Amino acid sequence: MSAPLPRDLSDLQSALRAKLEEAELLAMTSLDEIETLTTLLGQLTAPGSGTEDKSGAESAAREEMRHRLAGALQRPASPQVAAPERQKAALMADPLFDATWYLQTYPDVAESGMDPAAHYLSAGAFEGRDPGPAFDTIAYYLANPDIADAGWPALSHYLMFGRAAGRRLA
Repeated sequence: MSAPLPRDLSDLQSALRAKLEEAELLAMTSLDEIETLTTLLGQLTAPGSGTEDKSGAESAAREEMRHRLAGALQRPASPQVAAPERQKAALMADPLFDATWYLQTYPDVAESGMDPAAHYLSAGAFEGRDPGPAFDTIAYYLANPDIADAGWPALSHYLMFGRAAGRRLA
């Protein structure tokens, strides 16, 4: 037997919001499960699985984080993530973000004509790109996986909150 129909428009809106939230949670859970299973499958089929050295384990962890970040790029950022203009201001005020280095290292960004800070904030961090030679985006996410899950670009989180909170860089 199905649920009774709502009596007015506000009841209908509330019911639809609840169903949408339920569907979003289910979709996010499913994406996380797919990412985990994909990683496990890769580990099972990798040559010498189970006997890899530390650099191999580190490489696998970095690759797993790249897959996780690809999923984060598809989801909206948490409401706690600061506005992009505040993030950009933090990047531009710190030498850890090196716009010249970023454009030289990622010629596709230079060719696109996109502002390097805007690119890092909107896509580069979630693609695992580093904002400069002195900051390892993937290492920060590996040390602080909650930051990736929340949808924060690594360096902007570090500059705005992580450094003061003593978050690890690697």
